[in-house]
This record gives sequence, C-alpha cells and structure tokens, in this order.
Amino acid sequence: MKNLICDNCGENSNSNRECIVEGKDKMLLCEKCIKRYCPKCDSKLEVEKEIDYPYVCKGCDENFYEFETKTK
Repeated sequence: MKNLICDNCGENSNSNRECIVEGKDKMLLCEKCIKRYCPKCDSKLEVEKEIDYPYVCKGCDENFYEFETKTK
C-alpha cells in the first residue's frame, strides 16, 4: 500500500482519507487530524487509547467507537 502525506500535519500514513474541511477544498488527512464529534451533543471528542471505546465526550460523559462518531 502506498504511503500518503497528510495535508494538515505532513505525516506519512497509509490510512489517509480525503475529507472536506470547513472553509477549504478536499484535503488528505490522517486519522489523528480528522476531528471527531459526539453524535449526541456535537462536542469535540477526545481520544483515550487505553479503553475499549476510544472516543470520549466530556459533555455527555459517554464513550464511542469511531464508527459511532461524526466528522465535520
């Protein structure tokens, strides 16, 4: 698989994805640069690597898998 460079941080990654960033054209972003938001309250989620549900909403006090989150 070809390594791609993230348009935001410049890091090489094979998991970069094309995303629409508010106010900009499509960008190639790595997983750590894609902002994730709570599906319930729209708060920005924090990442906690040491638990089963890595995305944490401090507003709702809930944890989510990546597929449950929203991007903006």
